[in-house]
Amino acid sequence: MVESVILSKKPKKNKSKKQALPDSLLSTLSEDGGQIRDLNILKERLQDVIQILGDFKNRAEPGRKRKDYLQVFLKDLCAYYNYNEFLMEKFMNLFPNGTELIEFLDANEHQRPVTIRTNPLKTRRGELAKSLIARGMNVDPAAKWTKVGLIVYDSQVPVGATPEYLAGHYILQGLSSFLP
Repeated sequence: MVESVILSKKPKKNKSKKQALPDSLLSTLSEDGGQIRDLNILKERLQDVIQILGDFKNRAEPGRKRKDYLQVFLKDLCAYYNYNEFLMEKFMNLFPNGTELIEFLDANEHQRPVTIRTNPLKTRRGELAKSLIARGMNVDPAAKWTKVGLIVYDSQVPVGATPEYLAGHYILQGLSSFLP
């Protein structure tokens, strides 16, 4: 359940002032029905809820329950990252720390680079890289431990439709599959 989320990293306590959000966080949710159109405002509100949940005693609005903030957090995460509530609850249970959850969700938003494996029977990695760069691909050697891998960052032509690919000079393969 969402209630099981406990944020382990707590910000420094400021006991001189009770820090709450300038606009009542929960009243904004009820006014707009939980739907915020501006992603910047939504991201800011997510960060505010993480801070409140991290130091709930000092930062929460009087009379508000932790469960209310967790519901706001869940709804905002679903709206910002476009996941359904069931899956987001599972992610919240896997990553009880709110900042770790945000890092995980942000990592899911970025596309992984395509990696290709040079066929050493037909060509060398350096020769293949030069010919692919001439075709409009942005490629770099994959890692120090492999002599056949290339990472394709972006390409003006489809990676699987070049004459080199059709001639068998390389195949599309994940970097982890290069390990023996």
